Amino acid sequence: MRELDAMKTSLEGVDDREFGTWVGRTEIRGFEGCHAIESEDLAAYLTELIPPSHLEGCPSIEFDPRNPAFLEEPGTLGFFECDSHAIHIASEDSFPDGIEGLLDTVTHEVGHNTHAALMDTSPGLAGEWEEMYASTLRKNRGDDLGFVSEYAKTSQFEDFAESYMTYVRDPGTLMFVSPEKYQFLRDHVFYGREY
Repeated sequence: MRELDAMKTSLEGVDDREFGTWVGRTEIRGFEGCHAIESEDLAAYLTELIPPSHLEGCPSIEFDPRNPAFLEEPGTLGFFECDSHAIHIASEDSFPDGIEGLLDTVTHEVGHNTHAALMDTSPGLAGEWEEMYASTLRKNRGDDLGFVSEYAKTSQFEDFAESYMTYVRDPGTLMFVSPEKYQFLRDHVFYGREY
């Protein structure tokens, strides 16, 4: 009990924002410096829309506009670290769509975390996605059918993350563009949950 009292005393006067906000074991931090959204609001968004298992293994989602990666690759809105599974988000000035673009990017990066977990725990399903991506590329050379964005065409990883984001944020578009990918995500990734 004395240790708890000592901790409380040592924390008096310290701004809670320095410690971030948590969704499960994922720390949401740095968004106090973002004018578009605060950490608590992003945490509420994630809690409401993202299944908790999709954040497993992701230690943090950080508003990180000073990260050198954003300076080295202008136009990058966010990135997922393959080794640590941490997610970094660029300055809100990078998002022409404001808060909606920022939420799209966060959701896309969570999609990368979800895909990484799928590859680790269900290689058969990950293989199905890889084949679906390759098949879509073969069938749809020269047009946009089967992909929710140009960026989705660049790799199976980006196709998964873009499709994941669209499933959560604009499900009708994914259903229209690729009912096969919609069904895969609904049945194998979101376990029947639809938006």
